[in-house]
Amino acid sequence: MQVKTYLISKAVSYHELILEDGYINKIYMIDNPDREIYAIPDACLDLQFVYEKGRFVPYVCGTHTEVSLAFIGGSKKIFGVKFEPGVVPDFMKSYAGELVCTRRNVSDMEALSNIAVQFGKDMSFEDMEDIFTSHFIYADYFKERKNIIVQIAGIIHNKKGCVTISDIAVQTGYNQRYLDRVFKESLGVSMKKYAGIIRIQKAIYYLQNNLTYEIYERLGYYDQAHFIKDFKKNTSLTPNKFGKVNSELNIV
Repeated sequence: MQVKTYLISKAVSYHELILEDGYINKIYMIDNPDREIYAIPDACLDLQFVYEKGRFVPYVCGTHTEVSLAFIGGSKKIFGVKFEPGVVPDFMKSYAGELVCTRRNVSDMEALSNIAVQFGKDMSFEDMEDIFTSHFIYADYFKERKNIIVQIAGIIHNKKGCVTISDIAVQTGYNQRYLDRVFKESLGVSMKKYAGIIRIQKAIYYLQNNLTYEIYERLGYYDQAHFIKDFKKNTSLTPNKFGKVNSELNIV
């Protein structure tokens, strides 16, 4: 699923490369973000190299739980790597659950700092992407993935977020309380919250592809009013307004 994370003015330079390879969803760059950028909940973890005080500094960021200002203020350039929803690189496993709505400086990780020092402020997106992909070796960062977390995330995605915890328990054969505990420990959000984020991401996909007929029913909402309220909480826009902002904003 190609996730959408930012509401960005079209005056801001933005580049991306979609991967969706089971580990990394996309690689992106935001250049000279001199305007406010809003983050949409996406259930993803990000690795960002942020240009500040004359050098690039590596950070890891968690998902937002409702629409909020992005962690970008004052940055001149950001090169980012968005992992697939539910995917946690090995080096983030011990604290991934603490990253929701925040970010963490990881300059103490030699491998990431070695990538950061090779970036230059005036480099093109293509050059930075080449440096990153040549040094970020999947086998070094994804040695272990908890099968139960991957299984839960897969069920939620297949159901477009329209699934209950009891349904997931039946499909996996595990106790509901156990499932929610290990899921939240790994990703920082409950299964219910994760499913809600995936449902909004699917709604964004429908709206951007003009598949607007009775979206609220397809996504399991009780009625249209509940859908509009939930959508606005997560994007700051009503579904109707969201469909009209393409001339002003990039939704990426």
